[in-house]
Amino acid sequence: TGIIVILLILFSLPIWTVTYPPLSDYPSHLLSIFISEEYDNPAFNFPTYFVVDWRPLPNLGSEIVIYLLAKVLPIETAGKVYLTAFGMLFILSIFYFVNSIDSRKRVLGFFGFLFFYNWYFHQGYLNFYGSLPFYFFALGLWHRSASLASFRDKATLGALFVTIFFFHLISWLALVGSIIVLTLWETGNRKKLVNTAATLVPSLLLVINYFVFLRGGSSTHMGVQFLNPYENMTFAVTHTFVDFSKLDILLYVVPIGFVGFLLATDSILGHARDDRESRKFLWLAICLIVALFTLPLQISGVLPFNIRLNLFIIVVALASLSVKTVDKFRKPLMTVAIVCALACLGNVWWHYRQMSAQIETYVSGIDYVAPNKNILPLSVDISGGWKHVPLSTVWAYYHIKKGGAGPYLLDLTHGQIVNYRRPKR
Repeated sequence: TGIIVILLILFSLPIWTVTYPPLSDYPSHLLSIFISEEYDNPAFNFPTYFVVDWRPLPNLGSEIVIYLLAKVLPIETAGKVYLTAFGMLFILSIFYFVNSIDSRKRVLGFFGFLFFYNWYFHQGYLNFYGSLPFYFFALGLWHRSASLASFRDKATLGALFVTIFFFHLISWLALVGSIIVLTLWETGNRKKLVNTAATLVPSLLLVINYFVFLRGGSSTHMGVQFLNPYENMTFAVTHTFVDFSKLDILLYVVPIGFVGFLLATDSILGHARDDRESRKFLWLAICLIVALFTLPLQISGVLPFNIRLNLFIIVVALASLSVKTVDKFRKPLMTVAIVCALACLGNVWWHYRQMSAQIETYVSGIDYVAPNKNILPLSVDISGGWKHVPLSTVWAYYHIKKGGAGPYLLDLTHGQIVNYRRPKR
């Protein structure tokens, strides 16, 4: 427990030791929240350009949390608190998940630190990143509870279903699909199946309301894009093991290779066959892999779609290691996980300092902009080569300080809190 606490503190430091966390979509999220918070402030002209929509939509989770935090904290501090809290929750949810399978597997939770900072975090996908802990908390609770008989278990699981809906619909679908796969191992437990269905009802009603009555996704349509298996594999690797450049993949070779070796050992020695819980989650990992290769990369405006299963796959596959193997390699598992995670942390910290300094230079021009002026962003990425973490939305910091309107990240009538005010026809 002491090691976990120390690591959680260490991994939060890159967020707090820079002025501007260099996350791609992060500034535009802060701007959306700032507009909704200061909408009626006469010092700004936000009502002229924007409308605020608080209907029950997906992708509102991070905005709601940061909005509430911003009631007592400056907006940029509230954003950092959110990033820190949900990074920690992500790690703790992995420990909870593997512990719910077998307490002797708890050591596997240290591998979660490898992905505290991941591709989705650096892209500033606050809602998807925020949904990750709820997936693992919900799956762990569902597996731990023998029949979901108690009111507390049913209420908690139902609340987790609803919460994950408000963070990201893909994660909600992944959770529902994962539980459906696991119920194939629980077909004789009729009481648990009925209770599971009951806990799903509130979130299912929200999904139906979103697609049928709120016409979710109808405001934009960019088609459906499928990839061939090689392209899927390439995207899955880059969106999992690349933070700032493809060289980052080397930081993951040792830990992922070690886990792969242990999974092969399980198969060769037959440990998995003797461990029902390991077989259960191995089949779930296989089903998620099949989904990754059969679902499209893009559905309408959602990009990427199938690749977002990658972190679920990695943690579920890790949890499928047999207890015998985990017991045998406990110390090497913990050592490899912590050492490699710290190497990843050092890589993130070094890049964050450089990139935040560039954002500070860009934002220093705010003092020269008059209040409530409409601006255009730079037409190129200010980062000068940070291919995998574009910093092209930092213009949002101008509007957070001075008001006005600019090139909003998205204009989805049914997909976010703040949208452009559409002209009347």
